[in-house]
Amino acid sequence: MADAGTATEKDLLLSHGAHEIRNPVAVITGWLGMLKTERLGPLTDLQRGAIEHIATSTAKLAVLADEMSHVSRLLVANIPIARTRVELASLIAGEAPSVPPVLDRNVSIQVINDAPGTAVNGDAAKLRTVFNSLMFAYRREIVTSDELCVALDRVTGPQPAIRVTIGGADRIGELRRVPCSEMVPLVENRGGVGMRLTIARFLIEAHGGQVFSKTTPGDTPRSVLILGAVVILPEA
Repeated sequence: MADAGTATEKDLLLSHGAHEIRNPVAVITGWLGMLKTERLGPLTDLQRGAIEHIATSTAKLAVLADEMSHVSRLLVANIPIARTRVELASLIAGEAPSVPPVLDRNVSIQVINDAPGTAVNGDAAKLRTVFNSLMFAYRREIVTSDELCVALDRVTGPQPAIRVTIGGADRIGELRRVPCSEMVPLVENRGGVGMRLTIARFLIEAHGGQVFSKTTPGDTPRSVLILGAVVILPEA
């Protein structure tokens, strides 16, 4: 977490940005409503299609404004965690069907539970948000497989933990063997996912966990390919 001064500055910036986005979004939404009902005149099929595309993008902006507000609150407050015993594999498997699909192809989600009986002491609602966001982001990210795998393993040691590895079916075996020391902090700035990954990181850290990305250089110096993610959470 950032120090208090930095967090306050970021909070103000995000709050102001969210407010500035919401105002024009509300205006655009109102005019779109009038256009759709043809109160301003009849529409052609081509015009209706254009309006639908505008409405979709406007809705994404509204979601982004909400996410910015959410992050701003997380920056300045201790995140309340309503802790109960949560069986993580069941939670992830239950959340998988609600993950938005990839638009241009069918990518299934498989949960591999090699840590049966393991649980975390956490907030079930917030953990559902975490894994929905991670599965949404990495479902979009994989390009060499049509199946996203979420694998659970038990980490032994002085502080037992659960390791959740997320990646394409063709890479999941390799990813499960990669130590976190060979990974980087979660790469959050991925196109098309808004601030979901930032929110997920905050919530994981609030549970005493960590999250990492496995990356490899892309085609250009500035591009990075994301191979997968790993979440470490203390075992209950």
